[in-house]
Amino acid sequence: MIRKKYLDGIDVVSLDAGFTLIYPEPPVGHAYASMAARFGYRLSEREVHSRFVKVWLERNAQNRDLRADNAMADEARSYHWWKKIFIDSIGDMLAPEDIDPVFQVCFEEYAQGKYWAIYPDVLPLLSGLKERGCRLVVMSNWDRRLHRTLQDLGLTPLFEKVYISTLIGYAKPDPAVFHHIIADLGVPASSILHIGDSLEEDMAAAKEAGICSLLIDRQGKYSSFPIQVPVLSSLTQVLE
Repeated sequence: MIRKKYLDGIDVVSLDAGFTLIYPEPPVGHAYASMAARFGYRLSEREVHSRFVKVWLERNAQNRDLRADNAMADEARSYHWWKKIFIDSIGDMLAPEDIDPVFQVCFEEYAQGKYWAIYPDVLPLLSGLKERGCRLVVMSNWDRRLHRTLQDLGLTPLFEKVYISTLIGYAKPDPAVFHHIIADLGVPASSILHIGDSLEEDMAAAKEAGICSLLIDRQGKYSSFPIQVPVLSSLTQVLE
């Protein structure tokens, strides 16, 4: 559903977290290599990052096709999913006895805000939406660690609620994530606008739930795709 003025009739704005509000900084390869160094390893940041990105993209695409068994819809499944990605990325670069302790450090420490950064267009957007009286929520395919991350970054107080897929039991692209929000906030689907960076997850779930959506594509990832939703290069375009 496309509107000429994105906020017409909108009371609630839902935002995805990863690559919409925040992004990993420093890059994952740097962070993993530095954590592994505590155990005596000297790993190539570039190689670790390349391996991680390749495996993560493959596993995320596979996981996206699942609904009831989506790893991001359950805390335990999510933990083991991330561990498998870690092992398949750099497990062969570590001694077998070090895989579990290194992974545990990486998993827990990635909850800290120091490993994430806020996109420059995020705070102006949130401020502008607040001025317009919009209710703001986060809806993200994530796990419990997101609460710590957003808190560390100072974002938590800016949102009425933070919906995390593993804690509500549904993950995008399942439209049940938005049915949950509709029921919890007591608002009609027509009054919600969702903004996210994934055509396959954010836009697909919103469309199926009858919710308006906007795709944020800062890097032009979807520039060659035939897309039926508005595409933004900056979040501040929402306010125009």
